[in-house]
Amino acid sequence: MDRLSYLNPHTMKAQCDSAIEILEEQVEQLRKVEAAIDEFVAADEIKSSKFDALKQHMADYKTLIQAIYSVNEEDIMDWKTLKEAVGDEILDGAVILEQKERAAYMEETNRSLGEYYDELRRDPNLFPEEVIEYEIRATEYYKLAESLRVIKEEWERKEESYDHIQENTGRLFPNAGLRRTIQSGIEDLKGAFRNGQY
Repeated sequence: MDRLSYLNPHTMKAQCDSAIEILEEQVEQLRKVEAAIDEFVAADEIKSSKFDALKQHMADYKTLIQAIYSVNEEDIMDWKTLKEAVGDEILDGAVILEQKERAAYMEETNRSLGEYYDELRRDPNLFPEEVIEYEIRATEYYKLAESLRVIKEEWERKEESYDHIQENTGRLFPNAGLRRTIQSGIEDLKGAFRNGQY
């Protein structure tokens, strides 16, 4: 986490839902296209070498469609994983790191003051009232330092939570290269029909 890190899980979950919906819709549309290709290829009314070549060309499209299914299904799983991983807490690096540093500084300051008054109360030349007063001050500063330690640890927990989410989701969506390859394959198939030949 750094000061520019920011995670709003509510926004992220909405984006995940939207992406899942788009991919599921695309899969449904591809299923319809695949069914139409199957129906077209199964038709035996026309018999010719060119029609057979067209059927082969359609089989190539079907292979690409199946590759898109596979990539979409993996991406849907990744979006679902991301949605679960982000938790429910807004994690703002600027706020978390500033508050953690402030709590650490204040903890150290109060612990030092506790030690200072603890040392003062040990002076053998003090009146009993002064010893009690310094003891009370030392105890209060130690309590305050302990409270600030707990607060600092909560900010550290938030920082670690962000880092954990980032680590666990950093390997999601590995299919960008495969999507480009599929797109390239589609472009190649678009230009496969030349001079009445496939």
